[in-house]
Amino acid sequence: RPAASDHRDIQPQTTTFEDIAILRVSANYNLTGNVEAQWLQGSSIAANLLPLLKVQPILGRNFTAEENQPGQDQKVILSHSLWQRLYGGDVNIIGREIRLEHIPYTVVGVMSSKFQFPSRETQIWTPLTINPADFQTRTGYGHMSVGRLKTGVTIDQAQKELDLIAGRLAQQYPTVKGGVRFNVSPLREDIASTACKPLITLLAASLGLLLIGCCNLTNLLLTRTFARARETAVRSALGATQGKLLLQTIGELLPLLVIGALLGLFVAQQSIGSLLPLLPNTLPRVDEISVNVPVLLFSVGLLAVTSTLVLIVPFRQMRRADLVSTLVQDSRTSTSGKTKIRSLLVVGQVALTVMLLTGAGLLIRTFAALKNVNPGFNSNGVLSLRLAIPRNKYTGDPKVAALCHDVLEKVRALPGVDSAGMGNRLPLSGPSGLSTIEFERKDQEPGSLSATDDTSITPDYLNAMNVPLLRGRTFTEQDNANSPLVVLLDEQVANRAWPGEDPIGKHVRSGPNRPWAEVVGVVGHVRHEKLESDQRFQIYWNYLQRARDRMSLVVRTSGDPHLLVQPVLAAIKSVDPDQPAFAIRTMNEVVDQSLSIRWFNTLVVTLFATSSLLLALIGIYGVIAWGVKQRTREIGVRIALGAQRRTVILMVVRNGLKLTVIGIAIGLTGSFVLTRFLQSLLFSVGQTDPVTFAIVPALLIVGATLASLIPAVKAIRVNPIVA
Repeated sequence: RPAASDHRDIQPQTTTFEDIAILRVSANYNLTGNVEAQWLQGSSIAANLLPLLKVQPILGRNFTAEENQPGQDQKVILSHSLWQRLYGGDVNIIGREIRLEHIPYTVVGVMSSKFQFPSRETQIWTPLTINPADFQTRTGYGHMSVGRLKTGVTIDQAQKELDLIAGRLAQQYPTVKGGVRFNVSPLREDIASTACKPLITLLAASLGLLLIGCCNLTNLLLTRTFARARETAVRSALGATQGKLLLQTIGELLPLLVIGALLGLFVAQQSIGSLLPLLPNTLPRVDEISVNVPVLLFSVGLLAVTSTLVLIVPFRQMRRADLVSTLVQDSRTSTSGKTKIRSLLVVGQVALTVMLLTGAGLLIRTFAALKNVNPGFNSNGVLSLRLAIPRNKYTGDPKVAALCHDVLEKVRALPGVDSAGMGNRLPLSGPSGLSTIEFERKDQEPGSLSATDDTSITPDYLNAMNVPLLRGRTFTEQDNANSPLVVLLDEQVANRAWPGEDPIGKHVRSGPNRPWAEVVGVVGHVRHEKLESDQRFQIYWNYLQRARDRMSLVVRTSGDPHLLVQPVLAAIKSVDPDQPAFAIRTMNEVVDQSLSIRWFNTLVVTLFATSSLLLALIGIYGVIAWGVKQRTREIGVRIALGAQRRTVILMVVRNGLKLTVIGIAIGLTGSFVLTRFLQSLLFSVGQTDPVTFAIVPALLIVGATLASLIPAVKAIRVNPIVA
């Protein structure tokens, strides 16, 4: 994410981009005035962004270049959802004033419902203005640049050009641009990066289930083909061509496939409304999911592919059939060729099922491992809310800190509240900006630690979150702006900065030429970004000494935290009626949301794998039952000659297990290869996890045994005289 000065320097030097626009992804506001105060997620954009993306407002106009200048930027474009929700879709909204952070802004446009950039939660867009001082200091990071490549230019070519530009900037500004690099990535990939791999996994699982279903349907058609072999032979003898016989088969199959496809589309259409709330919020464009024309065309194509796959084997078998032998063959005679084809299909089903079950097993084991990860805090019984404190109303850190203090006093006085605190960042809230800290070393130059999270907290925050204090003390209200700077470190910072030493009383600072702060305590490590991995160093500042205007309020109770929502909101309103709260969730919900995509992926793959297991067992049962029917005379003779019932049962079950074991062997081999692609989705579980690779075959063998027992029991009831 380049600084504004970088963007200004890149534009005249690039030859690979048609245009480049800059924006601030997160520019949030409190909406006040004649409506109930509420927080709006917004973005500040350059005037050329919308033309670059080839979109325009459906009402009104885009920003002008002049409105990107300081003092001219009090204009706003509304999202379609906000326009509908607050203003009822009033077409006369253009030119009306709304108040953001108590400042009047003029509405100049309304975007289409399909425009959701830079995120689906964005509700307003304002003109981006750059502080002139940022161009001098070459700081002011946190921006994002979006460019449109010229026709024929590749990503690699653009990356090479930006690498050259970065090299020139590093030579020109060595103190601030040393080692800087600009990364180029497709916008589609940037938007869908978190969902791409899980969705590809689900697509692969659904295709596997489709293939298993095709194998089952093919087996059924083969049974029908073999049962009608004599009829088909008679038709051929009377002059029916293979084309006519194929058309007859298609005519019998097509209605079944069409009815099944229509039923599937109907169920999909009816269930979308109930399924959408279950989908993770991090999946892009979820609200656009519908049974539309592309879905219908895909379904027609899938129907054609399925029909072809299902008809190939029966048609080839029909072409190879010998007319004379078919006419003289007894319907009860065992035919090894017929059995072989159907057995191969069952083996394929079992192999695919093993792969799906193995993938599902690894994802289940991963999800279970993540649920057992210690996030560094206790999420039970904690309510969280976010506050965006307007700096134009609360000017200066003391006023911001005073508001936080007053809100906490009101909240702590509520019945049922055990403790309450504030911090500018919640755990498991995703990536954030990182800083570098320096720490003092005896008789040496200060050491430094990069990739450090710094968080401003109130004294009772750690207690409310149950973050353990390992050494020293926490903050107090006496650690204020008039007292020496103090800081809390997490255990990783303490161990890295002063291994084997007591860090209490030592000093750190947030950069060169910044004041030193005394270490007064060491706390446990909290996973701030995600449960999977978060090894970043963490330091905590007292809010009275380093106030932030974006704070999260956490309230611990021994009861149901949902019952505190309205009382806490009322407490905030009693301090400032215009101060909205947003992102109201329990910390258990925060933890669950951090796992939402993994939960969704695991659930769907598991459902597909379970369905494939059921289909595979049906296939095994069908083949074994058909084989028993074909061998009725043989089984009758065996029983007449004194064969024990147990022997007959073992013979039948053995055939089923033989197919299953072969399928398991093939499936495990495929699983060893395919699970490599799941590596990025796994946590604390190897791609060749022995538990999963042991349970899946055992499950299939047990299922295959039960599926084979049903026809085996029927076999021992054969009457030798009738057979």
